[in-house]
Amino acid sequence: VVVAAVRAGREGWVPVGDAALLTVQARDVLGGGPGGDAPSLGMWASTSWSLGFDINHPGPLLYWVLAVPTALVAGPVGVVIGTALVNCASVLGIFAVAWRRGGPVTALAALAVTAALCWSLGSAVLVEPWHASTVLLPFLLFLVLAWSLACGDLACLPALVLVGSLVLQTNLAYAVLVPGV
Repeated sequence: VVVAAVRAGREGWVPVGDAALLTVQARDVLGGGPGGDAPSLGMWASTSWSLGFDINHPGPLLYWVLAVPTALVAGPVGVVIGTALVNCASVLGIFAVAWRRGGPVTALAALAVTAALCWSLGSAVLVEPWHASTVLLPFLLFLVLAWSLACGDLACLPALVLVGSLVLQTNLAYAVLVPGV
């Protein structure tokens, strides 16, 4: 994730399409964007085409998470750094919860699964701020947290709620998965 973020910064990554909209919305959270108003909804959902009316993803939590790095680092690299931080925090969380649940062997197995997922996605996806892919590693963390909670580890509940909220608000596709888990 870190290597992909450094590469994106060196190669002059520029947000286009949904990534550009997400970048603008993240800047708006702290009033730095052209609208100056903090967004109260998530991105427009392409499901709208099928339904015949406009709908949005449930919430703006991803914008809020990306707001500080986007404000602190000039240009489009701030949103790349923010996305990389979300994914790095997810990987570290997966490792920590798996270690807590089953020790070093379980933690290494969880990291092997995480590494396979990261490899299959490709490095550019790990730092591209897109509502569909940015929450893949957080969703894996959510699943590990749910497993730990199911084993009776109540200390995981606040993190489960926070990560589940991020995933659910960012992409409508998780509206069934997150509450179901």
